[in-house]
Amino acid sequence: MLAIFNSSALAVSAMTMLMRRHYGQWDSLPPSQKFHVRVGMSTGEVVLMEGDCYGDSVNMAARLCEKAGHREVWAAASTMESGARADTVFVPMGWMDVRGKAEQQMLYQVQWIEPEAQDVVTAYDSVLPMKPEAVVQMRLRLASGGLERFFSTQEMPIFVGRSSDSEWVVLDRRVSRQHGRIDWRSGNVIYTDLSRYGTWVSFGANPATAVRRESVQLHGMGVMYFGVSPEDPTAPSTAFSVTPV
Repeated sequence: MLAIFNSSALAVSAMTMLMRRHYGQWDSLPPSQKFHVRVGMSTGEVVLMEGDCYGDSVNMAARLCEKAGHREVWAAASTMESGARADTVFVPMGWMDVRGKAEQQMLYQVQWIEPEAQDVVTAYDSVLPMKPEAVVQMRLRLASGGLERFFSTQEMPIFVGRSSDSEWVVLDRRVSRQHGRIDWRSGNVIYTDLSRYGTWVSFGANPATAVRRESVQLHGMGVMYFGVSPEDPTAPSTAFSVTPV
């Protein structure tokens, strides 16, 4: 469905409330009402004519809705710039191709899960290229507890979390139902933290970096720790490796 709001802030607030209410009662919903929701938002001038709505923002919102996964709210830069509030977190998803746009667009995901107080410091490797000159297809390996799976770029996005409908399930109470998402963007494998408690990512023998509602490029070999710092020996973790096909 298409909804029009008088301001970006109202649109973001409404979609945040919608997602929290719908998924907050998910376990108690009858099967007929357990439908997933995804949202795409864009801000700009529109034309209302004969009960319909037209404009570039309408098309952009539709394209973002196509890209969004279950339980996700995607927003264009125009919405982030005009709809930012102190209580709203926009997770940068990077520069992506959008159907109908000649140039790549900077896209964001609205973090609608209510945050909990925590002392996690966000950091990520910003020197890694988001737009490589040559795109090489990669293969992602995930392994934990004797289980191993391989994913091609065509299978992405991959959701990591406690929910049984995640592509990579991590059964631990400290892991969010939808803890993170792995995307293939402009030739890079990108992990985005979507959780309440954060993710720690280590590469090789390097110390782990805390990532909270931010993105980091996965490369080489390493380990992801979910919800708990790797200083805790019981931290749920998954080993990964990224190799050219």
